[in-house]
Amino acid sequence: MSSILERYKLTVESTSVYGVKGSRFKLTTLVHSESGIGKTTFAATWPKPLFLATEKGLASVAELGLPCLLVKGYQQLLDIVSDKSVFDPYETVVIDPLDEVYSRHLFKVLKDIGDVGSNQSGYVGRSHYNFVNQDMTRFMHKLMALD
Repeated sequence: MSSILERYKLTVESTSVYGVKGSRFKLTTLVHSESGIGKTTFAATWPKPLFLATEKGLASVAELGLPCLLVKGYQQLLDIVSDKSVFDPYETVVIDPLDEVYSRHLFKVLKDIGDVGSNQSGYVGRSHYNFVNQDMTRFMHKLMALD
C-alpha cells in the first residue's frame, strides 16, 4: 500500500467524533432538493428513524406512523439533542428541514440583539450571521457527538 493510502486510511480512530469512538450515528447525510421531491420519504426508509420536524408540513411522516417531534426553534432543538436518552431507541436522526431552524434562529437573533453594526432598520449584517453560525456549529457538534 502506498504511503498516501496508509496515511489517509479510514480507521475507527480517524472516524471518532470529538473524542467519541464509534459513534452510533456513523453516517452523516445531507439530502437537498426542491420541496415535494421525496427527501422525507427517502429518509423514512433509513433504519429506525426519529424525525425532528421543524415545520408542520411533514404529513408523509405522520401517514407512515413514524416517530416525530415538532421542533419550534433552535433552543428546543438544542435541548432535545442535549438529552441523549431521547435517541436511545433510534438508529437514525432526521432533521427536516434544517434551514428552517437556521432561519428562525436568525430572526430571533435579529430581534434580541438588534441592528448590530448597522444604521439601517432590519439590516442583516455579518455579526448576525456570525452569532447564528456559531450557535449552529455548536448544535452540529452536539448532534455528531451523540453516542
